[in-house]
Amino acid sequence: MYKINVSTLILSLLLGFVSSQALAEKADKFKETKVSGIAGAYDASKNIITFEKIEVTRGTLYIRGEKGTDISIPTSKEHPEGGGTTVLLGTPANPVFFRQKRDGGEELWIEGTAQRVEYNKASDVVTFHGAAVIRFLDHQKETRKLEGEFFSYDSPNDFLNLANSSTGKSTQNGGRVTFTQQPEKAKTETKTSKP
Repeated sequence: MYKINVSTLILSLLLGFVSSQALAEKADKFKETKVSGIAGAYDASKNIITFEKIEVTRGTLYIRGEKGTDISIPTSKEHPEGGGTTVLLGTPANPVFFRQKRDGGEELWIEGTAQRVEYNKASDVVTFHGAAVIRFLDHQKETRKLEGEFFSYDSPNDFLNLANSSTGKSTQNGGRVTFTQQPEKAKTETKTSKP
């Protein structure tokens, strides 16, 4: 069976383009997580909240979707440092949106969209399923763009895992994963003449 090892490919690509200073905002992990929506329900027996028009914030992290399902909030005994998983669903016209500041500069951001987004609060890993797009921004200018059916973004380590199907596993007949790197500005040399 033919298997594309895109995680190794993208790691080698990103090592050349992403410096160790471009990590996601580390302080976000220690910030309060807030989940809100226009309507919701809480199942106390399963400890699950469901929201319509959901928004999740945690420091500079912001995720919004049409519906949030299976939002589990484990007790402090299960996860002393906090945890749980938030699953957000979008529509083709209005996909789930994700944005987070990156360390290494004042205006460095990563943002993305997908049909389904899962956010693990304990590991700070976000996964994108279906028509996923991830963009790296520097002062609102796109520097890198990734497109595919699945991305897993480990924000503490600034590591992306990619696959050509929304299941998270690459398949022979799946689509393609695309990585686009914008050219760097050409350095202009100024010559000074001696009197």
